Amino acid sequence: MLTAPVADRVRLALADREMTQRELADAAELEVTKLSKALGGTRRFSIEELRRLAEVLEVDLRWLTGDGDDRPPAIAPSGLSALSGDLYAGPAGERRLVIVRAAWRLVAERGYSRVEVADVADRAGVSPSQVQEHFESRRALLDETLRLAALQAYERQSTALADVADGVERLDRLIDLQLPRSGTLDLEWSIWLQVWAQAAIDPTIQALHAEAYSRWLHTVRAAIELGQQQGSCRTGDAEEMAARLTALVDGLGLQLVTGRPGRTLATTRAAVDDHLRAHVLDPDQPTTGRKP
Repeated sequence: MLTAPVADRVRLALADREMTQRELADAAELEVTKLSKALGGTRRFSIEELRRLAEVLEVDLRWLTGDGDDRPPAIAPSGLSALSGDLYAGPAGERRLVIVRAAWRLVAERGYSRVEVADVADRAGVSPSQVQEHFESRRALLDETLRLAALQAYERQSTALADVADGVERLDRLIDLQLPRSGTLDLEWSIWLQVWAQAAIDPTIQALHAEAYSRWLHTVRAAIELGQQQGSCRTGDAEEMAARLTALVDGLGLQLVTGRPGRTLATTRAAVDDHLRAHVLDPDQPTTGRKP
């Protein structure tokens, strides 16, 4: 029989890749019934089938078969982030990254419309002409700060979820990662508040926001789907569950970061846990448990 860890890993990778079992079977040239039986434990995957599954799911074969460590597949990085490409390679790339990080902090502290090239140059310890050598315009530089915010969120999620194969625990960590806290998260929330405002009037920012938010929504949905497969989350439309949960987290986070009287991190997390118990977790399962 197929061991449970292998089937669980296939399901986890399937959820992370936003694919149905039929889509996976077609892409891996595997009969749907054979895939279903293997995931149900009534037949074994051949090594060739596992090789094709690993290729389609974009995971390491050793991880899929259980020979590697217990790290689940990483969340795919945002395609809109230039930080994942060659723009920051080599000595010149390192200088660009210093400039963008300086701009990112200034945007978070002062606001998107109040940061000038001279400000960034001063914070980065370079001349304005050096900033202009790397970025064709002030707008190009400021837009890149928003991509940096998206990439940092992705990296933080990937690191936090790397050793978590339980759907409910993944949800728990994602919620903690998203809620505003003092320090870097407060600065990131400042950035995203500005992204939301700019997206309403600027198609370029709207596209960047759509990509980043889609990634956040998909990651939550994948955790819910994994919980459904493991029996810890309610059955139902995982997409709609994720949409409502992310709306609640973001809305309460907005109240928290803008200083609504009476709204604290503890009351915010308690409200989210109440929603999880009422609408996401299986009634027989305990709440996520961890508190701020």
